[in-house]
Amino acid sequence: MDKFTSFGKITNKYLHGDLGELILNYEDENHLQVSVSYEYNNFYMLDYEVEINLLNKSIDFISHRSKGSLNRVNLSREKEFEQAVSDYLFAN
Repeated sequence: MDKFTSFGKITNKYLHGDLGELILNYEDENHLQVSVSYEYNNFYMLDYEVEINLLNKSIDFISHRSKGSLNRVNLSREKEFEQAVSDYLFAN
C-alpha cells in the first residue's frame, strides 16, 4: 500500500487533488493503461487516462475530463503529471 500512497502524493502535487481510484490495465505485454480518478476542490470528481508504452517508455495521452455522465467536460493535458507517473512506474 505504500506504493499507492506515493502515487497519491503525485496526484496531489500535479493535479491538486486527492487520489480516489487507480486502475492499471495491461492491454498487452508492451502497453499499460493508467486510469486515475481524483477529487478536486473537495467537490469535483475527475478522470485522467494515459497509455504507457513499456518498450520505449513513451506516454500517450488518452483523456482528462470530469467524471460522470452529465456535463462531461474535457480538461487540459498535464504533461508534468504524465512524466511523474512515468518516472514513478519505471523507478519501482
